Amino acid sequence: RKLTHVVAMDAICFANPVDQYTVQAMVRELIKAYASFRIPKSLKKNVYGVATGKWGCGAFNGDPQLKGTDRCILVLKIHCCSFL
Repeated sequence: RKLTHVVAMDAICFANPVDQYTVQAMVRELIKAYASFRIPKSLKKNVYGVATGKWGCGAFNGDPQLKGTDRCILVLKIHCCSFL
């Protein structure tokens, strides 16, 4: 059985989808995702994957490519450049 962590994050509804491309909005998303995805040092020897689906997209008007890129960057950073 794989070790699993379930994490809850909020999503901002972008009434104007262009707003998600501001530096402030992107930094907020990166910090929030970093806090959610990071692995405690005591568990770093294990291998983890991250599954978010299209979190923040759909009803929240988020851009799937932007959100996916953000998550890939974070997973690479947090997991020492091993992306699963």
